[in-house]
Amino acid sequence: MGSIAKSEPESGPVPQSAVSLPLHLLNLALKVDPSSVAVRLFAVGAFSQKWGGSFELLDHLQARPENSKLKAADQSYLSYRILMEKADHQRTIAKQQREAMRYAILAHQACSSKDALWLASESGNDLEDWKTVRDLMTQSLALGDSGAYIYSKRGFAAENLGDMSAAVQDYEKAIQLDQARAMNRIGWFYETGRHLPKDLKKAKALYERAIPRSMETSISSR
Repeated sequence: MGSIAKSEPESGPVPQSAVSLPLHLLNLALKVDPSSVAVRLFAVGAFSQKWGGSFELLDHLQARPENSKLKAADQSYLSYRILMEKADHQRTIAKQQREAMRYAILAHQACSSKDALWLASESGNDLEDWKTVRDLMTQSLALGDSGAYIYSKRGFAAENLGDMSAAVQDYEKAIQLDQARAMNRIGWFYETGRHLPKDLKKAKALYERAIPRSMETSISSR
């Protein structure tokens, strides 16, 4: 995955039409406490486009001179939240997956985050950018995220890249953590004799093991 430039504010002054009650309240609150992190984080949500905000308002929030009073860690976290807000909008509303992935990766660069890596990988899946997905899941594992879905997603990326040895290894790790999708993939390999020696008994056992876990996942996602 190539390096990505740091995020810069994307526009000039906030347009008059965007000056809203949340911005007015932000100005008042920062006059009282210029170093308040909570006020800024509230503003990130208030400036979301789903509430009538804009990227210009988010850029304005990030570029305010009072931010120099924040600790470095708080500045990084503010940048992270703003970038994640942009990533979520691009993914779910604008349906611009390349931009969503870019913002999520920038968010991770601002403040190391498994959530940012996962969000970026979801857009990577939609784009079928399997190399990036694999790299992102490898980074997530390096942060200590050893969840079954991480191994399964990295395995699926490796499978699509034609690296079947790595795919089987990751699926096997996911199976050890009771991940149904990995059970179905390895089961299919055994059933068809593709990538693994044909073994219908092992295939049947994996399919049967996956059924209740697939149902649990379906119910929990409702």
